Amino acid sequence: MIQQLFTQLEVYNKIFPDEKETVRRIQEFLRENGADAFSRFNYEGHITSSAWLLNKSFQHVLLIRHKKLKKLIQPGGHWEKGDVYLPMTALRELHEEVGIQNVAGVMDGIFHVDIHRIPKSAHEAGHFHFDICYLFISESDRFSIEEKELDWAKWYEIKKLEKIKIDDAALCSMIKKTDKYSCVEEPSSLGTFMWKNIYWGLYKY
Repeated sequence: MIQQLFTQLEVYNKIFPDEKETVRRIQEFLRENGADAFSRFNYEGHITSSAWLLNKSFQHVLLIRHKKLKKLIQPGGHWEKGDVYLPMTALRELHEEVGIQNVAGVMDGIFHVDIHRIPKSAHEAGHFHFDICYLFISESDRFSIEEKELDWAKWYEIKKLEKIKIDDAALCSMIKKTDKYSCVEEPSSLGTFMWKNIYWGLYKY
């Protein structure tokens, strides 16, 4: 899995060169920590995985309001031993947090990378999340939330999100990416979702 992630990061770096510093930091963290980079007991930080989930019209994204972080984010979380590859972590978190299982993967690689600080709590010291986000399409608009962790979940119209002041650089970047690279000719068909200048099939999960 580590080598797969290195490969994905290298390709991502070529597609989004403006994010090379974030990619470099994640690669450095992986080299220094090896398998421990994925452990939530690594108190310096750990690799996490999240899901940028669009509906079938490609006009809405599912976001959650996290109780602990007190902010609007995409579903995601920590890697667990049963997760054979990192996108599986994102898929598992989709199911656990919002009850969604039937999704289609859109890209063979990474949609976004982000490093953010998790504040100290009563149970753990402050640490970093090195987040790897993957893009999916939901087969249904229905969802149910994990009430212990979330205040709410909602399908947000991407065009309206672009006009709202959002104090989260990663979220703003993913909203812009969605609008910039998507081209919808026939919203009812998953096959019409195109990513310009992105070459699929360079690697597989």
